[in-house]
Amino acid sequence: MLPDSERFVDPTIEHFDEVRKIGMGPMVGKPALSTHDSGMLVEP
Repeated sequence: MLPDSERFVDPTIEHFDEVRKIGMGPMVGKPALSTHDSGMLVEP
């Protein structure tokens, strides 16, 4: 999780054959906002 840039990075996504075939590298995305009152982007 990269909270300052509101992004997550998953470098392990290419462990799946279907994803590795695409060859796009690590998954980088924006998480859905948490519904928790703590203000965190994702649940701990």
